[in-house]
Amino acid sequence: MHPGTMDKLGLLMPSLVWKVTGHAGAAGVEANDGLATVAGAKHGTFRGCIPADHMDEVGQVQDTYDVATGWDHLRFYRNVAFELAAHGR
Repeated sequence: MHPGTMDKLGLLMPSLVWKVTGHAGAAGVEANDGLATVAGAKHGTFRGCIPADHMDEVGQVQDTYDVATGWDHLRFYRNVAFELAAHGR
């Protein structure tokens, strides 16, 4: 920052941050996981949302269980694999 200047990006930050942090309800912001909207991520039969952002979904931030949300990516994907196997897929 230089005296007498203004950070033009600073004016845009609230709207940009809301769009990538899942804060649905802000003007024109759809629910999302930080990268994909819920509507854009629906494939086949929609069974609901999970309590994780895009990075937590694959364990990029937390190695295992997230005590704040109860999210355990390893358990989730293990259950998906078991369910697919049970259906012969």
